[in-house]
Amino acid sequence: ENIDLKSKVIDKTELVGNSHITTKLRSDIERIALATSRVLIQGKIGSGKELAARLIHKKSKRANAPFVVFSPVCMNAEKIAQALFDGVDKQDNATRRPSVFEVANNGTLYIDEISALPIPVQVKLLKFLQDQVFERAGSKPIKLDVRLITATSKNIQDDIRDGTFLEDLYHRLNVISLKIPSLCDRKEDIPTLVKYFAKQIAKFSGLKEREFSD
Repeated sequence: ENIDLKSKVIDKTELVGNSHITTKLRSDIERIALATSRVLIQGKIGSGKELAARLIHKKSKRANAPFVVFSPVCMNAEKIAQALFDGVDKQDNATRRPSVFEVANNGTLYIDEISALPIPVQVKLLKFLQDQVFERAGSKPIKLDVRLITATSKNIQDDIRDGTFLEDLYHRLNVISLKIPSLCDRKEDIPTLVKYFAKQIAKFSGLKEREFSD
């Protein structure tokens, strides 16, 4: 219940900046939010891929439904598959936690660093994406309605050539592509960002807002 309630809190974060690049990115997010297709977000670490995903969800028809974040980094294949699909705590089978996909039902699931998924999990995800139905041992098939947004800081084409990422899965995930620019590409936004964060720090700390020279 706590997970469900937290996931329904609309994120207050905004895309800060008025540069040409940021204005275009804001417009792209607005356009993508109106669609229902899966989205693959590409960008360097720290560029704001999760922020873009949250804004897409916030501006979509699913805004009041859950927004769930999942990162497979530093997890083994068994744990990833368990979290995404099974939702079973194998140390105590009497207590079954809902899977990540179940928690995100009717909402949006954001998977960070999708290239970190091992091949066996990719196969299972590909099968799920065909009809958004998966079967758990001892239970009936479960039909879910989840919009999937994935992100990567790597060039997945290289992984496909290396045989570490399924090309079929890539095409199913990359229905809509969104590239997030790095801060070095939009330096004009830095003064605005400084003011924004200074205001946030003052708000949460109770200290007087600091002013910065040009």
